[in-house]
Amino acid sequence: MTALSFSLAMPSSANPIAIGLVEDGSAFHKGEFIHMPVAEVEINMTRISDSVTVDLLGIYEIETNQTQNTSLAYVYPSSSLPMNMTIQVDSVETEFAILTWSELVELNFSQDTLDLISRGTDFAYFNVSLIANTSMVLEVDSHYTFSLVYADYWEYRYIFGSARSFDGDTWETIHIHLDEQTPFLSTGFHPDDYFELTQDGIITDAIWEFNVSSMALDEISFTATVRHSNPPGFTQFVIIISVIMGLAVFLVYCIQKRMS
Repeated sequence: MTALSFSLAMPSSANPIAIGLVEDGSAFHKGEFIHMPVAEVEINMTRISDSVTVDLLGIYEIETNQTQNTSLAYVYPSSSLPMNMTIQVDSVETEFAILTWSELVELNFSQDTLDLISRGTDFAYFNVSLIANTSMVLEVDSHYTFSLVYADYWEYRYIFGSARSFDGDTWETIHIHLDEQTPFLSTGFHPDDYFELTQDGIITDAIWEFNVSSMALDEISFTATVRHSNPPGFTQFVIIISVIMGLAVFLVYCIQKRMS
């Protein structure tokens, strides 16, 4: 997972609008003839006061037609967040090393696939033994809390496009369960393709079910407005622009009237 914070510049005298961004994602591999027919991802988000807690459980079925030892990598929590992750292969917890984006490229992971996610991302890197014509179940469980104290907006992205690096089709289900103990001012889910939304009070369930090869995009996203921020100078800026536009319209009117 990559946790990023950045700002959008406003007029020169204004404070910036703070946007919190979290990128999450699934498995990457560097083997041959590896197939991931099914991926099921449950993302539970709970917003309480000035923080949002995210619990992700990803279950991935992996197969091959030839016995091989290979390596997998899974997007890992940023060191800037208090986070925990466990990885299990066929219900046995597996040790992993933390590697950078560049280190995975050096280990011959596909750069085209890695380019789906920010280059500042870290990964959990681990080895697996695959047996021909036998399914392996990869289970990844992560937990973290993201502070919204300084955020005006917050965005969460789950990148599923790495499934395209596996042979064959992948049937993917992504379920975001949102519990707004403290309500956001507004929320949005993208894209609308293969998407179903249900709401019951402070609970929202967003579900995407699709064949990865049929999706034009490589990610789903959730966006939320935390607070409205009109920085100092913003109102004056809007007034000045409105006056300039009004004068321009009046000038055009006068010129057209004189020419008629």
